[in-house]
Amino acid sequence: MATLHISEVVRTNKTQRLFRQVARDTTGENFDIPDDNTVFFAYESKAGCNRVLVGVACYLPATPSEGSYHFLNYIFIKPFYQRKGYGASLLRKIEASMLSKSRRPIRVESACKSVRFFEKTGYCCQGEVIRCVCGGSPLFSRLQLMEKTSR
Repeated sequence: MATLHISEVVRTNKTQRLFRQVARDTTGENFDIPDDNTVFFAYESKAGCNRVLVGVACYLPATPSEGSYHFLNYIFIKPFYQRKGYGASLLRKIEASMLSKSRRPIRVESACKSVRFFEKTGYCCQGEVIRCVCGGSPLFSRLQLMEKTSR
């Protein structure tokens, strides 16, 4: 039976490289950890096997002086490990981290493909779909701003 282990990690060259690899495995594109973000890694482990990095996430915490909300920048789960509850578990863990810092709403600009995932975890769409005109991953050509209020 597999167990998921989720922990906050320090941003180093190694964690940056691992983050990029999971992003590339998930989207086909490289994504870096933005400055000032808090980073979490999710590992799957099975009895008698090495642990495997299956997902990563990062967020920008709300600041008392200017941040009225936390912002989830990225959450990536490798395709083989999707639809196993790992994304929801990782999201719950980082939401708890955000809310332990301050009770503010949480926002994310979700790829349209992932809107349903966020809706199932309590996020609501805010406004119209944003069409991105810059180059990059087709996955992120249309984004939906979503928000979850803290309770």
